[in-house]
Order: sequence, then C-alpha cells, then structure tokens
Amino acid sequence: MLWFILGVFLILTITLLAGKGSFLIAGYNTASPKEKARYDEKKLCRVTGSCMGVITLCLGIQAIGGERLSSITGRMIPVIILIDIVVCIILANTICVKRDVSENSVKTEKNQKKTLWMSVGFTVAVCGIAAVLLFTGDIKVSFTDTTMEIEGSYWSDTTVVLEQIQKISYIEQKIEGSRTNGLGSFRLQEGAFHNEKFGSYTRYTYVGCEEYIVMETTGGILVVNQETEEATKKLYDEITQMR
Repeated sequence: MLWFILGVFLILTITLLAGKGSFLIAGYNTASPKEKARYDEKKLCRVTGSCMGVITLCLGIQAIGGERLSSITGRMIPVIILIDIVVCIILANTICVKRDVSENSVKTEKNQKKTLWMSVGFTVAVCGIAAVLLFTGDIKVSFTDTTMEIEGSYWSDTTVVLEQIQKISYIEQKIEGSRTNGLGSFRLQEGAFHNEKFGSYTRYTYVGCEEYIVMETTGGILVVNQETEEATKKLYDEITQMR
C-alpha cells in the first residue's frame, strides 16, 4: 500500500513541478475565476510540487527503510512533513499571489493575509502539541505487595501481578520492533510492538536508554526500562527481589 501511495505522490510531484495540474491543488481548484486570477498558476503549481516532493521523499525513505528504519528517523518524518505543510501554506499565499495595488485588491490582500496567518497559527499550534508529545513524558514504576504498577505518559497504564512473571532478563542491547499500536516519540516508546525475537510484546521504554528488562509473564512479554542504565539496573534488582 505504501509503495502505491508513493507512486501516486511521485506522479503528482512531477506533474506539479512541470507547472501543470492546478486542478489537483485543494482550495485553488474550487476557487472562483476571480480568485484564481489573483494567483500565478504555474508558480503555485511548482511551489506545491516542491512541497509535495519533500513528502514524496519522506515516504520513499519510509518505504525503503521499512522495519530497518531507525526509530529517530521514523519520528523525524512526520515532523518534517508538518514543517513542509506550514512552508507550503506560507509560500502559496505570498510569492504565488500576483501584485495589484487597487483599493479592492488591497482589502482582499489583507483578508488573504488574515486567513493565511490564521491557517499558519492553527498549524503551528498543532505542531506545538505534537512537539510536546514527541519530547516529553515519563515512565513511572511502583510496587505493592503483589503487583508492579507501570504508568506511562500519554498511554494507558498497566499492572503486572508479580507471581505471573515466569522469567526475567536484563538485556544490554537495543531492542528493535515495529509499533502496531501505541506511542512512539523522541523520548518514549509505549504500547504494542512486534519483532522476530519476541513476536507480539508490550513495551514501556525510554528511547535514550538501550538497557532493558524483559519479563515473560502469563499475559505475554513486557519490556521496560528507565531513563538511565543505573535506574534500569536498580529497577531490575527491585523486581527480582519482589518476585
């Protein structure tokens, strides 16, 4: 499916870079003839094509990399696409607009600028929310007499009954896996994952720490760590003692 989408985006990119295909541009294709006359159509196509080219490149990297794609690269792609969309909105409503000094045109231009900055403001707000999710959050682990409670920011918490832990291992190498449901950010990896070694498993881990506690329980495999190697080793010792 990704390769099909990539092919479609590549065709659209080439078409728009050639200065054609303006009917493909959302907003412009439904505008009135009077509104369309305010834009340099070829320039608008090429600007949109350039921005779409960035998205096509990102999709190409994702398609070629697949599961081998590093977690950092995988999380950078949506950030780059969001920035690209903001840049496209700004350029389409600035350098692609024909200059006209008539009174009516000045009023229209002011309204256009107001709409532009509202659109940019909304997009920036969305990017800000995305940045919070990408760069913040914590994983907190606590114990009762019989359970281990794991609280992960921006994702559902989980409870592990200590007696149900069948095997526990401490791993000092990066665990790769594709996320099937959950949260992936520059700071945290949480939710349901899959790889060849474990099959389906659940993880609550910090990206910056490559030491992990792997627990085989009656409910499946759970991978956990803390922000540092020292904190992860301490947690491992705690779990071992509590079992």
